[in-house]
Amino acid sequence: VYDLLPAGDEADVNAILAAVPKAVPQGVAVQADETKIEPFVFGMMKVRATFIIDDIEGIGEKLEEALKSIPGVDGIECVSTTSI
Repeated sequence: VYDLLPAGDEADVNAILAAVPKAVPQGVAVQADETKIEPFVFGMMKVRATFIIDDIEGIGEKLEEALKSIPGVDGIECVSTTSI
């Protein structure tokens, strides 16, 4: 589970949310029903995205680079990791 933090209150979190499925690398599945916009700080919103990641060498780094490259994203934070 990752939080995608917007680049200021002008960032379009709806556009960030829409860009997530297009940005992820092969080997990563977006859990659309668990990916949503949530309150952040000072009235700002963030995107909380949930993924299922294949056990492939380096896939975590590729996912993080892809998420950071989404326009309007200022930073990302991994908030939860578990094995299934």
